[in-house]
Amino acid sequence: MSKKKKKSGKVIQMPLSPENYIRKRARKLPLHECLINEIWQESGMATIIISRLHTNGYITYGIYLVDLFCLGVKDTVYQFNIPGFEFDQYVKEFSDNEKLISCDYVLAHNIIYGSLEFADGFGFKPHKDFTNVSKYILEEDNENVELMDIEFGKSGKPLVVAEIGNDQVKVISQLEKTAGPGNYDVIYIDENGFYEDDLYEEGDLDEEDFDEDFVDMELGKQLNLFEDEVVNNDDLKDNEPEYPKELEVEEWRKLFSLMEEIYHNKIWTWMLEYHIFAIRDIDTDTTGFVSVMGEMKEHTGITVYIGNEGIHGFWKLQDLSPEFSLEDFIEIPQIQASFEERAMLTGKDLKRIKDLGFKFRGRGAWPLIRSLHPGHFPWYPEPWERKFLCYALEQTLAMAKQLKKNPDLLNFDNENDFLLRIPEQINGKIIWKDSMINVPASIHREISVVIDREKMQAISNFPASGKVLEMDLLMIPSPVKDKEYNPYYVYALMALNSRTELIEFNQTMTPVPTLLDMYAEIPLHFSDMIINSGQRPLKVNVQTDLLYRMLKPLADDMGIKMEMVRRLPLLESAKKEMFGFIER
Repeated sequence: MSKKKKKSGKVIQMPLSPENYIRKRARKLPLHECLINEIWQESGMATIIISRLHTNGYITYGIYLVDLFCLGVKDTVYQFNIPGFEFDQYVKEFSDNEKLISCDYVLAHNIIYGSLEFADGFGFKPHKDFTNVSKYILEEDNENVELMDIEFGKSGKPLVVAEIGNDQVKVISQLEKTAGPGNYDVIYIDENGFYEDDLYEEGDLDEEDFDEDFVDMELGKQLNLFEDEVVNNDDLKDNEPEYPKELEVEEWRKLFSLMEEIYHNKIWTWMLEYHIFAIRDIDTDTTGFVSVMGEMKEHTGITVYIGNEGIHGFWKLQDLSPEFSLEDFIEIPQIQASFEERAMLTGKDLKRIKDLGFKFRGRGAWPLIRSLHPGHFPWYPEPWERKFLCYALEQTLAMAKQLKKNPDLLNFDNENDFLLRIPEQINGKIIWKDSMINVPASIHREISVVIDREKMQAISNFPASGKVLEMDLLMIPSPVKDKEYNPYYVYALMALNSRTELIEFNQTMTPVPTLLDMYAEIPLHFSDMIINSGQRPLKVNVQTDLLYRMLKPLADDMGIKMEMVRRLPLLESAKKEMFGFIER
């Protein structure tokens, strides 16, 4: 048997999933910070953050919402391997609403495991994510951790804290069985978060200290990952005058007022997601397509899809649903005004709401307004987007009233036809008129591509090889920021050898200033891949229309076969394993 040649190239390392990494390795990482809410003893509710430090400076952390009075670990969430600035920003913004202080790990450990033991005595189990994952961020509960004397319950008995109108029927029913009648207490708080008896003085607690919205927080969906000091795109535009602060304040006031009205009327109960109408922006001549979300009661709000690219992106999501990816969503130009859990809002959002005198309460009732530029992380809207959204929300309310009377108002024989609301300024007033707009069945994006003819000539003289490559442009699901642009996602143009299963090429790319600018660089990187290898591959398989259209003419000139395929099995596996989490 002949000796096999040693393979060269970069081997794909298949890492553990975030959950398995935490289970198997998190306890080997050094503890970073241990934090707890300052009034945990008085309130009986502890919010504990335990973080661990990777060798690369990234952070893995768990949050534990602990009810010392009765239920133990009510909720827990975790975040794996994130940049230190994201962790610091989250702690800062959380502390703006509920003050956190440093604490000794032993104290945090005893609160968590002591509450678990107390709750278990009455048949209450911890949140499933604690058992499955987040307990492994803590030290193992054994004799190596010093025991501390901490009071659980109140005067030795379970104490249930409930809002008026939410009498915790299941909890009380369980206590009737496990503790017995009279062996537990119930205290109700009013809608402002104040107790209805004299256990505490009214001034002792802020309403946010018992905000139940926190228990529904999902860190993977949070939008408060970046510092407020990041430079906005507005600051980069030459000769643009400073936007008047008083005008910005009025725009936000108007947006919140409109969101209040939309939420109060719950227009999504009859105005459905497919009831789309178009609106023309009076200042920029931009067309937006307005869709109301909320029919399935999973996510409520208003989305304005910008231009033909936006509405085609919406159609693509409908075709892919529920299989669409973050990449499919993030590349659609849109402005969203949605109703979320309070924990989804940043400190900047909450401060703005408070400063303007608005009060929002309840689950899924907090307005979150974001702009999505293709390839970028959802961010605060620019001035023209705020004004346009105001018009869109006003017209949505008007259209909802008409649609309630005439359910067929927005139904047309041609699915590409839409009612278009056009503004006209008459005598200083904006008058809205109805028209029609037809959206092309397909869109063509103009991408200015630069070809290096010298490289092309050199490649044409390269020897041909028998290599078959799988090639794709992959979005790395971990946003980054710099000083010049709003947060964005990084992409990787990657090629794998189908025989050796090794990475032949991996070029990172960024969607700045725009996603189209990034696309324009793809042919140059493709040429560099061939130059660096010194050979022309026999064939390159791709699965996206974008790559096929951009590279097919180039490949033809180089004498390389370019084929569109349904699946790229090696890249699918690599993407799943490499980008399921980002281990740096």
